[in-house]
Amino acid sequence: MSIFKKISLLTLLPILLFIFLFKTINYAAEEKTKQGYYPANPQKGIVILELFSSQGCSSCPKADYLLTNIQEKAIHLNENIMYLNFHVDYWNYLGWVDPFSKYEFTQRQHWYNQAFKLNSIYTPQLIINGNFQIIGSLKQKIETEIQNRLKQPLKVQLKDIVTHFSNDSISISGSLIGINDEQLLNIAVLQKSAVTEIKSGENKGLKLNNTNIVRAFKTINIQNNNVFNIKINKPDKLSEEQIRVVLYAQNKNTLEVTAGCFITN
Repeated sequence: MSIFKKISLLTLLPILLFIFLFKTINYAAEEKTKQGYYPANPQKGIVILELFSSQGCSSCPKADYLLTNIQEKAIHLNENIMYLNFHVDYWNYLGWVDPFSKYEFTQRQHWYNQAFKLNSIYTPQLIINGNFQIIGSLKQKIETEIQNRLKQPLKVQLKDIVTHFSNDSISISGSLIGINDEQLLNIAVLQKSAVTEIKSGENKGLKLNNTNIVRAFKTINIQNNNVFNIKINKPDKLSEEQIRVVLYAQNKNTLEVTAGCFITN
């Protein structure tokens, strides 16, 4: 009888171990699915910070440092603040070619400045929620504006977000709830951080640590159908651990940001 019990236990042990591992793996997968995106808390406002900067601009490192600290504090406080650093290309002819600069980001800055009816563009320029612009290093005024925006309830919500990361692209589907007007939906692929030794230009000799660098950006129109599917190329030589993705909607007429979320991988 005792021999039978020993044999039964030895036979059951691998089966029990398999069941335990299966449940553990399933639980981890469920957790990853649940944490696939961080929708903004509808009880709080949302703040999208779009900085237009350049490694060739001596005033820009201060703005980047300020906004990085603001977002890091927001993460700890569970506040809906998302910082994007667009590197423009019009500084490139002044001695240092910014490796992260793109003409399309300069065009986006022009697009905003036309809406604000400004005569010229500059760095570091910060756009807050699509409809307010300020010099990106003015700490007190920026923090005041952010706190005012966080008090405003969300008008639109991003729901049912499903994300797929492949070797060369990122696909996101979902829906916008509560839209009344035509919306622009933006997807930004960010490089979390990068250190660059600047060998010429205004920042010559400095080692700049840039954060939340926009490496890819795409906008689509959302009209009557609030369901969306958006795909964007993944930047070369960036691992998933180096990437942060931000999804946010804007009213097409007023440019006001109406919803947003981080996508995690």
